[in-house]
Amino acid sequence: MDVTYLDYVPLPGPFVELELHWHGVPLEAGRPLSFNQRNHLTAVAASGRSTWIGGTVDIGGADGVPLWSDEDLAAAVRSVVAGAPSLCSVASGSAHVPFPSDAVTVTVGETRPEPPAERALGERIAAACLPGAAPGIFAARAGTTLLFAVDHVHADMLSIDLVLRRLWDALHGRPVIESGADLLLPAVESDSGAALEVWGRFFRLTDGHVPAFPVQLCAGMADPVHDVRRLTRATGITGELDRRTFAVLLTSLAEALEPLTGSPEFATIVPVHTRGRRDDPRHHVVGWMVSNAPVVARAGDVASAAGWLRDAVTVAGLPLETMIQECRPVLPDGVVPMVSYMDFRHRGDPLPQARYISSTSPTDTAQLWFSRTRDGLAVRAKYPETPEARQIMGGVLDRLSAALR
Repeated sequence: MDVTYLDYVPLPGPFVELELHWHGVPLEAGRPLSFNQRNHLTAVAASGRSTWIGGTVDIGGADGVPLWSDEDLAAAVRSVVAGAPSLCSVASGSAHVPFPSDAVTVTVGETRPEPPAERALGERIAAACLPGAAPGIFAARAGTTLLFAVDHVHADMLSIDLVLRRLWDALHGRPVIESGADLLLPAVESDSGAALEVWGRFFRLTDGHVPAFPVQLCAGMADPVHDVRRLTRATGITGELDRRTFAVLLTSLAEALEPLTGSPEFATIVPVHTRGRRDDPRHHVVGWMVSNAPVVARAGDVASAAGWLRDAVTVAGLPLETMIQECRPVLPDGVVPMVSYMDFRHRGDPLPQARYISSTSPTDTAQLWFSRTRDGLAVRAKYPETPEARQIMGGVLDRLSAALR
């Protein structure tokens, strides 16, 4: 699955929304919201701006015509949504409140000759994917592209891959099954002492700060650049880059930043899943099961970065509110910078033209999403749309790409 933005997705042809309707009222409150989910809801309430994630997949045949009717697509969307407890829940207070699985129906909306312009389509998705009295979900077909998006509170990046695969299974008549909501609780249980030691070591190196991006990109918030690049093809991924991919990426990023910062070190926060080991059934559950962990990468020192990433497993099970209470870090002004990595090679055979997309918003920093597929390594970058930031980040990404070749 390629990690990109809505404006990079070709959406020609007739456009029709697959409209979700919810009936009745939610049941009693269920599992608690995570720290990241509560922060997400607070940010949405403060800004009024939706933060959604989603995906697209091609459903066309050789003749360029959809292989399934819109009624078939609506039925597939309904079966996938009804089968995933996280997609049938709303947030109330500090807990998820589920609807019964039979409370949702999906109908075929009006067909238009072409989709809305990219900005207008983004606004339609955002309006559907706001937290509220019903789950925030949007689905539509544009030509031969099926689009599915959700309010981020319902899901994470891995979940979007799961949803697309389940839609594909449903369209091919295969059963769509998910385990119970109990698996939405984190699999990882942390030794709090060991996890706090990792955070403490990190904050000693950063003088008690959650680091801002090491180069100032702009003063105040600005509209974002959407920069998507292929870094290297699969045939060029060998040696340490193959064995310790994320560690090499972080080390190479530290090297690419060093001419600007004068320091070989790059300290940052990375997302880390809480789904347990690869054979844990939580890897097949739709939900937002992500925490955060600290990393300090040093130019030329892959082993050190790999060590921090190993420690991330220990840190993942520690509730972030516990870390904040115990460590009391100083947060950066504005948006928190972030570097993430996802390896899609083990998720199954690639779906046709599958893409991960998400909403966008003003920023004053850089955020990087690295991904590895059977085609190679790529990066999706977000940073301010200013001449200075374009020059700085363009140079950083060019140096990073060169270091990986």
